[in-house]
Amino acid sequence: MRIATRLCLGWCGALFALPAAAQDVIKYKVAPEKEQQLGIYATVAEPCLGAPIPQLRIAEAPKGGKLIIRVLAAPIPAGDAVCGGKKIPAMVVFYQSDKGFLGVDRVSLDIGIKGQPIRKQTIEITVGE
Repeated sequence: MRIATRLCLGWCGALFALPAAAQDVIKYKVAPEKEQQLGIYATVAEPCLGAPIPQLRIAEAPKGGKLIIRVLAAPIPAGDAVCGGKKIPAMVVFYQSDKGFLGVDRVSLDIGIKGQPIRKQTIEITVGE
């Protein structure tokens, strides 16, 4: 029996669906020096089980701040008819600007599951007003 898995890139607003173009630039505005969640990266297998956590590589590190990466239990959105409310392991990425940094920072990530193609994601972070 084969288990189907889906990879989530970025914020999983819908049930772990890939964005139409995974290489698009995702933009965030954040307050200086405060930790801001940028994305949740997970795979889900039928029936609503966590599959292997995606591998994440920082292709371009931020220059005006730092990335914080944690493995957490991420909830599947409650609106999902089949899996709503369940939690699966996920890699959650946060950003925090350096003290005094204001402006635009940029991060590029390579994300994938062993045996599947690597997806690239670029995140542009505007720090300050």
